[in-house]
Amino acid sequence: MKQLTTRAFSLSVDRLIIRGEMTAAAPSDPPLPPLIICHGIPQERQAPASRNEGYLSLAAYFARRGFLSVIFNFRGTGYSQGSFDLWGWKRDLEAVIQLVLREEGSRGRPLSLLGFSGGAATACMAAADCPQAAHVILAACPADFDFLFDRQPPAELLEEARSIGILQPEDMPRDPEDWAPRQKTFRPVDCIGRIAPRPLLLIHGQKDDLVREEHAHRLYAAAGEPRELHLLPGAHHQLRVLPEVQEICCRWLKDHLSPRAPSGR
Repeated sequence: MKQLTTRAFSLSVDRLIIRGEMTAAAPSDPPLPPLIICHGIPQERQAPASRNEGYLSLAAYFARRGFLSVIFNFRGTGYSQGSFDLWGWKRDLEAVIQLVLREEGSRGRPLSLLGFSGGAATACMAAADCPQAAHVILAACPADFDFLFDRQPPAELLEEARSIGILQPEDMPRDPEDWAPRQKTFRPVDCIGRIAPRPLLLIHGQKDDLVREEHAHRLYAAAGEPRELHLLPGAHHQLRVLPEVQEICCRWLKDHLSPRAPSGR
């Protein structure tokens, strides 16, 4: 098994410290271009100052296959500072992209994004405005977040976010009804068309009862070419734990990084 090296990093975004790490195999050959992996919105309480444990194995999987794997905690999660905010998450990812592009060996090379659920939505929104993201994979991606706000009142959503630790008490909005409309403007379906002509892969579980399959079809319809939609008949929402999904993503990325593949740019 290949030996891995991991290096922690931190950067300041909106006066908040965002922390993450880069993992690569001990270089016998130059690593493949960087792959930034974006986690979803936590569904349960995290230990204070926890690392991105659920994604460590995913980063190692891609590092062992030659990628420079980058994971980080969005604001309000894990050991990054701040409170959950979708538009803030976009700024976090944009800052991480610029940090990675400054890495030695990354300058002038294509960069790939892989996001899951809320992290997929963030990757979509960032990629639309960031031409350096040459390949984009969105897994279990919401087309919009209306379904969350239609499910329960904003005040309940805010209390749920506070209870699991992604929203700090000092950041609780005074008026929940003012907070919700801003989050609802975070709409991947409205910007996904701007990713083209860069290659796009959508992956979705047909038994996903949180972000239902129709989100994937709406995104696919709004996207430009080249685009692919991969539906998994027996899969639920948490796709990152499925070896099949890891293999699909790795194969797709390597196919598009092949010298025979069109640049998509």
